[in-house]
Amino acid sequence: MKKLNKAKNKLFITSLIFTIMLIVCVPMIVIFAGKNWILMTMGIIFAVLGFYGTPIAWVQYGEISSLSRFIEVIEKENILSVSSLATHFQLNENIIKSKINKCIEKGYLTGFIFDGKILTHNEIKKKEKVLKKVKCENCGANLESVEGGWYCPYCYIKFKDEEIND
Repeated sequence: MKKLNKAKNKLFITSLIFTIMLIVCVPMIVIFAGKNWILMTMGIIFAVLGFYGTPIAWVQYGEISSLSRFIEVIEKENILSVSSLATHFQLNENIIKSKINKCIEKGYLTGFIFDGKILTHNEIKKKEKVLKKVKCENCGANLESVEGGWYCPYCYIKFKDEEIND
């Protein structure tokens, strides 16, 4: 979700810049016509970028915002089947499948495996998350997994699996 929010914020800023260019371009062209050819040329460039870029950027922002809600439903409401998602969003199942594939491909939806009909939690990812939470009893640092147990890189102590309190 963090990657999606970063892309969403980037698109919002881009859309806003294009919109401002579109608003500023006409006064720039009119005011600087015949007086300052550099600023007038910038006004023309702003007009082109604003005219073509504004709608494209806002449409992309709208699409990524809808993906944000889509991922929120999957992760927080735990709706994982294509048919349930299609009912929830009142969309065709093929559209839901393409949204899921797009989210996985772009890295917006992680920790799930999609078989074409249902999303399941990726147990390997869950285990990786659990491993990161194992702390050293002495200093509180994250322990590193080693053969036969755990190792603290700061205290230089090796712990056996049965010694670790979860």
